[in-house]
Amino acid sequence: MKSVLIKLILFALIASPTAASAQRQLPQRRGLKPGGKQLRPRAFTQNRKRTSPKAGHARPSHIAEKQLARIDYSQACKTKALTKRSAACVVARARKKLRADFQLAWDSESTSIWHDKGKPITVPRGLVERPGLTADGLALILAHEAAHARGRKRESHADYWAAKTGLRKLWGKGYNQPRAMVAAYSALRSLYDNERFDARQTSRQGIELNATGYPTLQSRWTIYKTGTLKQRHPRVIKRQKESAPNLMSIAEAARYLALSPAELARKSQLPDGPMQLKLGGPVQYLKEDLDRFRTRQ
Repeated sequence: MKSVLIKLILFALIASPTAASAQRQLPQRRGLKPGGKQLRPRAFTQNRKRTSPKAGHARPSHIAEKQLARIDYSQACKTKALTKRSAACVVARARKKLRADFQLAWDSESTSIWHDKGKPITVPRGLVERPGLTADGLALILAHEAAHARGRKRESHADYWAAKTGLRKLWGKGYNQPRAMVAAYSALRSLYDNERFDARQTSRQGIELNATGYPTLQSRWTIYKTGTLKQRHPRVIKRQKESAPNLMSIAEAARYLALSPAELARKSQLPDGPMQLKLGGPVQYLKEDLDRFRTRQ
């Protein structure tokens, strides 16, 4: 019995490395593992390319431009004024999708959004109820403010990010390019008090900036369209050099009166408060009006 066990052990010690070396020397069949398991061809393991564009992805620009040229913007923006509930839904979705701290101030009649450092971005009732503003237009405005919160200080860069990335994040599968352009039309018409601009025309050469460094109305439309089509950001080709020393921005006026921007916006809604001016761009204040307000205090 002992001799049989010894023979079996010796046979196992001698045969195992021989079998392993023989197995290594045998040519392997293509598509088979050493254990004999069948391998699937590489073509079947890769994902097939989609025949239709995924939701949120841009189509070729020449196709998209023809599609955008058929939009009737005046009819698309004929909707009722936003209610508190619909505005709250847009703000809540923007807070979640854009990861920016928004809050709706329904008791404020201000027409501009303000943001104090370390505090939420306040969306006032006066902005929500501006004529011609739709829910999608408000979403674009919030995406613009979220771009500022992410560090994009220039207005043109914030507009471009809002059109190219912000709305896609905000709407998800509900995004499409015609809807984004109608939102841009609604936002610009409401912010600029229905000032006329050509929605069919975009400048292929570049954009123009006014004296305060903000894009003109037609240039902002160009920026929104290039961002929607995922084209390159247009370059600045002209900048107005005339200065306006008697006009101040919200930050400059608040510093001039030793107030916070939020407190200045609240005082502007009072009957004896400083008057806000909106000259084709952001809200500004006249220096003489600020001096009269200071003397009344």
